[in-house]
Amino acid sequence: MTFHPTNLFQQSTGRRLLLLLVALTWIETTFHPETVTAQLPGPTEILENTDPPKVEQVRPISEWIEGVKKRLASAESLVAKAKQANEEPASALLQQVELLGRLELSLGQVALAEADAESAAAKRDEMHSDLDEFLLQGLPESESSSFLLLDETRDQLDEAKNRLKRLKDREKAALQELENARNEFKELESTRRTAKDSLDESDADAKRIPLNQKLAVATLAAEVAEATVRRREAELMSVRLSREAQAFHLKQLEEKVQLLNDNARFDQVELNAQLAKLAEQANELKNSLAEMKGNDTRRKYLEEQWMSTQRQLDASTGDKSMLQEELHAYHLGRSNLDKREEILKTALDRLVDSQEIWKRRHQIISQRPAKSLLSEWEDDNEQALSQLRSEQRIAKGDLEDFRNQLLATKVKLDKAAENSPEANWYAQQATALQGMIQSQELNLDSIQSALQLNAKMQRQLSSDSLTENARQKLAEFWETVEGIWNTEITSSESGRVTVEKVVKALLLFFVGFVFARIISRWLGRHLLGRMDIDASGAATVQSLSFYLLLVLFSLLALNVVRVPLTAFTVLGGAVALGIGFGSQNIVNNFISGLILHAERPVKIGDLIQIGELYGNVEHIGARSTRIRTGDNLEIIVPNSKFLQDNVVNFTLSSDKMRTHVTVGVAYGSPVVEVAQLLKRAVVGTGRASKEPPPIVLFKNFGDNSLEFEVHFWIRMRTMMDRRQIESAVRYQVAQLFAEEGITVAFPQRDVHLNTNSPLVVQMADSDHNLTQGPDAL
Repeated sequence: MTFHPTNLFQQSTGRRLLLLLVALTWIETTFHPETVTAQLPGPTEILENTDPPKVEQVRPISEWIEGVKKRLASAESLVAKAKQANEEPASALLQQVELLGRLELSLGQVALAEADAESAAAKRDEMHSDLDEFLLQGLPESESSSFLLLDETRDQLDEAKNRLKRLKDREKAALQELENARNEFKELESTRRTAKDSLDESDADAKRIPLNQKLAVATLAAEVAEATVRRREAELMSVRLSREAQAFHLKQLEEKVQLLNDNARFDQVELNAQLAKLAEQANELKNSLAEMKGNDTRRKYLEEQWMSTQRQLDASTGDKSMLQEELHAYHLGRSNLDKREEILKTALDRLVDSQEIWKRRHQIISQRPAKSLLSEWEDDNEQALSQLRSEQRIAKGDLEDFRNQLLATKVKLDKAAENSPEANWYAQQATALQGMIQSQELNLDSIQSALQLNAKMQRQLSSDSLTENARQKLAEFWETVEGIWNTEITSSESGRVTVEKVVKALLLFFVGFVFARIISRWLGRHLLGRMDIDASGAATVQSLSFYLLLVLFSLLALNVVRVPLTAFTVLGGAVALGIGFGSQNIVNNFISGLILHAERPVKIGDLIQIGELYGNVEHIGARSTRIRTGDNLEIIVPNSKFLQDNVVNFTLSSDKMRTHVTVGVAYGSPVVEVAQLLKRAVVGTGRASKEPPPIVLFKNFGDNSLEFEVHFWIRMRTMMDRRQIESAVRYQVAQLFAEEGITVAFPQRDVHLNTNSPLVVQMADSDHNLTQGPDAL
């Protein structure tokens, strides 16, 4: 069967372009609806003005706030008039008043956020200027060799790194909040457009009033969302500018540390100054301990009162609950004194340890102690760090417990009657708890100082080791990788595209590609094995399902990593130009492949002829089709050839076709018997169809023979099937003709001689001498 695809291709071109346009429009409106809503809505009026506002590039926040205040006053006046008339205000009007109030509050937050962004921009410029000035001038000569300044700068550097990390986390959170706000605005804007369409399509005046009110409420809700988007944008800009300012500050501290690290010297003068500072702190603690000695009388009084109250409680004399609160007050008062004295002693011990650490640090720099001593110091320092961290965890737990007890006690104190005994005992308990909280805060400050000093000692002990150097290099490398990972490639109103998102999208796309391949193959095998679908249909379903799943996984990958489709606008334009000028054939073949799968003019296994090529279709791919010839050659044919050229499909609707064999017999042969023998030969092969029966045609009186043709039906899947059956028929014809004495004609030529005069015959001997004889004719 032959079909002519030229008209089909021409007719389907417009259809394909229309379907492609519809598909692109659906994808754009589904995944990027802001292209339909080109601009954010502006302020709306009360009921009367329901149309979206005119487009403004940047709306001054002061004018926006002023307009909202006027609209809010107008709405509130309408509510007031309704109440004065003893009428219930319309629910739509009340909703608008509530939305306008929210909008006014939100705009106030927008103004604050934009002011913070301006301050952050000024701070960023200041930090940039300070960095440039430091790089130009460096440190004063009096400070360039101070080891204590190096210590202090390192502390500042650590804090700056932590703050920069917190700012980066805040920036990510702000970006997420902005995306959420934009998504909420898109939903509300969609609701507004729906309400407006309903209003425009309504013809009944009775329906227009509620629809108008609904549109006004929806427009106000969208405007509130717009204000939220603007606030989130300002907050994101403020955090981003603060992060940039912190980065400049961090760079300055790094340069300062590098400069001090090269020149700093820890001399005896600085050591004595630091030891003197610690000694002064120790004296303050000793004075506090001495003052605690004066509290012995107070401690003894509390203990005696506690014992007296305990005896009353045991004897069950008096108010039991009151005695318990009194007993608890004495207990907390005594615990406060004991805990404070214990913390002061522990803090004093830490100061003594700190003095020893400073001396060791000075020895490391000035005297270079032996490795064995350094190893011993390192073990001591690690043990001290472990102990301090344990004490810090315990102190934080105690502090949290005391704060909770104080909160519960204050609640009881607020409920108790003023100047009552209960209030007195609750007040004493609160005072004791506050003292214990202050003592724990002092303890935590002491622990933190000791931790910082031991950490410096640890860093100094390991600063020359290969492990520490490798750790620093690895940290620097990781910071570089993290910076590249978070590098912004492009950004738009829908979000930003970073290296992280691109890499994740590619990984998800690869995983989706593998899953699409596995699922489509499983689907093809399932259809072929369990459903009444042939191999060609299963292959078509497999290919189409693969492309569909690949598109879905690609869109899912972009959606999961939140890559906006607008980021591909420029790239899409470049790709379109490339397709237009250099990739026409590829796109043509791809679309042709989709048409082949959809319309199935050829299927896998079909025997076809395209041009001079005969073969069976083995695979229909996205770009080309693979055909295997009878000589076992695999030919790759572009898909467009099947739609542009004439294609003969021998097995399109059936593998049954008619063929013929031509036979010539000599003149004088019995023609009727020849026809019967030809029919017998066809039937005798056993490979030709009996129905319809063979047909013998006496075709022509040829030059050398009487020409016969025998036509018969066969089933064929390959060209070799046809050739083998035709060959079998010829074998049968030759055998039957031989049995019946019928000669198969062969080419003959008649030679006519003019005999009006005798023919002259000349004979030559071996020497080529000619002689004439009397027998010449």
